[in-house]
Amino acid sequence: PVNRYCVADHGCYRVLASAVGYTATGTASWYGTGDAGRPTASGVPFDPNAMRIANKVLPFGTWVRIRNLHNGREAVAMVDDRGPFY
Repeated sequence: PVNRYCVADHGCYRVLASAVGYTATGTASWYGTGDAGRPTASGVPFDPNAMRIANKVLPFGTWVRIRNLHNGREAVAMVDDRGPFY
């Protein structure tokens, strides 16, 4: 499996072997519905109704708990794409 990838104008990233102990704080965003059916970085077609996320370093297939720091609400989603790259 590939454990490193590079993105033009954004540098190179090493994918972690495990998500154990990983925490991060960031800003949530969303894909437009026009991307439906297009392949994600993992090769899985994008489904706008699925709970899926992009992450730069977590392995594909990792399930993560996401918490809204303003209201405490949580969701669980699976990593199937790479990013964000602003």
